[in-house]
Amino acid sequence: MGYRVFKENGLEKLSADYLPSRLPHREKHEEELVKLLAPAILSRGTVTKNVLIAGASGAGKTATARKVAMRLRKIAEENGVKLMHAHINCRYASSNFGLAQMLIGRIVPDARARGYGASELLQAAYSYLDGRSEFLLLVLDDFDQFVKKCGPGILYELMRLPDSSPGKRNRVAMLIIGAEDVSKYLLESWTRSAVTKLPYDFSAYDYREMSDILVERAGESFRDGAIQFEVVLLISRIVERFGFGSARYGIELLQASGLEAEYDGADRVSPECVRRAQSRIEKIVDLRDLSALSSGHVEAIRAIAQVLGESDEAYVPMPKILGRVDKSKRGQVEKLGCFKRLEFEGLVDILDGKVGLVGTTLVAVENWLARLPEE
Repeated sequence: MGYRVFKENGLEKLSADYLPSRLPHREKHEEELVKLLAPAILSRGTVTKNVLIAGASGAGKTATARKVAMRLRKIAEENGVKLMHAHINCRYASSNFGLAQMLIGRIVPDARARGYGASELLQAAYSYLDGRSEFLLLVLDDFDQFVKKCGPGILYELMRLPDSSPGKRNRVAMLIIGAEDVSKYLLESWTRSAVTKLPYDFSAYDYREMSDILVERAGESFRDGAIQFEVVLLISRIVERFGFGSARYGIELLQASGLEAEYDGADRVSPECVRRAQSRIEKIVDLRDLSALSSGHVEAIRAIAQVLGESDEAYVPMPKILGRVDKSKRGQVEKLGCFKRLEFEGLVDILDGKVGLVGTTLVAVENWLARLPEE
């Protein structure tokens, strides 16, 4: 049985492992990394280059590194350079030996690590590359997490490996990734000077950038007409406010929203699908905490629920909502700045004079209102 909102293989395009052909708002980062690392690869060991990138979680660092690795392997192949690529998530290594074991396991077939120390494993890996005249692009992901546990010693050893090579060729170019600037953990000045920092930040995505990312991913994943831009915009705003601008969070929420529509047997993703998906991922607003709000705030919530329930739009104009507020309370709602307070509480999102419900579902709000005592 096929999906109603997803294309065939559409869910795969929303998986953590999928790498799109383009990374919006990370093109200059990708180009600069290729520009920095390609000369080291093409020099066949006469040029040393280690590059450091840092930035927020979910800001595209790993995806950009994967794109760069693909391009460098193609460049190497076109120029007759034998290039291997190893991408290691250092978060899962608990010691220098553990990291060295992960490295040699990636590049040396049937390697045996028992009985050897970390330094010996690194030397064995380097000798393997040397003996085959191969070069390695080594990506050390989440390296800041590793350095906090184990210190920077293994990085020093990796940088000194060419000293033991007969030809003194540097066969390893490193791309070091961290949420924090790893260079602040490097105690020896020569290592700090041996690392080049990418001049562009991997900062958290704002909602405009996130909407660009999600529009492209939705185009690959959803059937035509199954998801409207306003729904993608709602997801993007939620990601900026509650997901720390993480593309990972945004894509997860996009996928979960589509699955909610599938469970409903619907042909399109509604704003309520997004709100339900968000509430399953994490609880933002506990409506019981809003019981202490004034009657004006409650009246504003009631009007929002009525208008959104009738229109099924992600955002509705504020004047339209105010038009539903009882005339006797309209002045109180405006005077108290009720919409701003509800935005502060995480219940609504205000954008360009329009109001959207976030932080909980419309059904939950309607049930909460129904349980309130009569005035």
